[in-house]
Amino acid sequence: MTEERKKPTAGFWITVALVAVLVGYPLSFGPWIWCDGVLGPPPRIHSLGKTIFRPLRELRRKGPMPRLYGAYLDWWLEVVESFQQERIRRLEGEAVGW
Repeated sequence: MTEERKKPTAGFWITVALVAVLVGYPLSFGPWIWCDGVLGPPPRIHSLGKTIFRPLRELRRKGPMPRLYGAYLDWWLEVVESFQQERIRRLEGEAVGW
């Protein structure tokens, strides 16, 4: 009554890896936008990110961008912008002596 379990084949793992790359690559662009805008990564990492994400940056600039993905990237850009504005407010407050 024991059933032998089939081990996943190479085809299964290739499919899993392909889906992970196709989903993970576009979704990782948002966090990279945040890292670039907020943390200001070292120049080597910045240029590597620009190279890796060049196709997505061009798609963003020239379109057509899927609506949901565009909203996703806009959200990340808003997060970066609000962080930078808060940083400016703090610096201005320190300069005034608050």
